[in-house]
Amino acid sequence: VEEKVYLLLDFSPTYEYDSENNKRTDKLNGYAYVLVNTNSFDKFTVKIKEKKQLMNHDALIEKREKGEKVFVELTDATVRAYWSSVNKEYLDSFKASGLSLVDNAVDLF
Repeated sequence: VEEKVYLLLDFSPTYEYDSENNKRTDKLNGYAYVLVNTNSFDKFTVKIKEKKQLMNHDALIEKREKGEKVFVELTDATVRAYWSSVNKEYLDSFKASGLSLVDNAVDLF
């Protein structure tokens, strides 16, 4: 993952799965953040195994409703291709060790 700054659209919690029963548990695994590449405008989701969310979800929604943009930077981001038997095609999986807010991101463009 080459870009430095991404636009944050949304995020949701991810949970661990019980491989024996193939069911979701109530144990928080991290968060999945929906981001937009600021150069190509491609939208993608990155999973981060951090138990603390980046910001309050309601605060993000409120900022977006006001037309404000929230920019973030990924730490140690990786992309991995995998075969999806459901879609019958190769897809990308994005992960990162962390995510941080970027102040004054407008100055970067």
